[in-house]
Amino acid sequence: MTRDVGARPLLSELRIAFKAYREHARNERLTRAQLETPQIEKFRRLVNFANEHSPFYTELIARAHIDITTCTPGDFPVMTKGILMRNFDRLVTDHSINRQKIAQFLTRSDDPNEFLDGKYHVLHTSGTSGEVGYFIYSPEDWARGMAQSLGRRRRRQRLKRRRFGRIRVAFYGAVGGHFCRRVNGKQRKTRLRKVPDQLGIV
Repeated sequence: MTRDVGARPLLSELRIAFKAYREHARNERLTRAQLETPQIEKFRRLVNFANEHSPFYTELIARAHIDITTCTPGDFPVMTKGILMRNFDRLVTDHSINRQKIAQFLTRSDDPNEFLDGKYHVLHTSGTSGEVGYFIYSPEDWARGMAQSLGRRRRRQRLKRRRFGRIRVAFYGAVGGHFCRRVNGKQRKTRLRKVPDQLGIV
């Protein structure tokens, strides 16, 4: 199965999402110590990747004398939207992507299901804080984000409902584009409900 826009197979993304969902479910039963060990290992692999592929982090790690084999999140400065946007082209690890290319894509596309280069999910903030932020996700990273949404739905199902009525959720926001809330809300509605059928889960 493929999407109409982007022509990228959906099934592989759903499989990644379900695998991550099962991992989140297992993690809920771990102690803090059991959870922190694999987390820090994943973090250091991420740092190593950023050091090799992101000029911004290569420079930061060298300037701050950070040991990528023993580092922790506390060794790095907080990444704000302002820092992200000022250094966008030096931050990204796929050098076919740059800030101007994303701006042109967002100017042209108002369909949240359309992908940059046929594979990247692109979101942007509204700019009400004074600066628009761009956020781009690979298929794998997006699928893992979907899994987190599934986890939240799973936890909500455990909540005791009131005797009368159902839990209701409303959203008020901008539509017709790649706005963060618009894309998340629309794609969760159209894709997450299909996970059990696509993967043969009952």
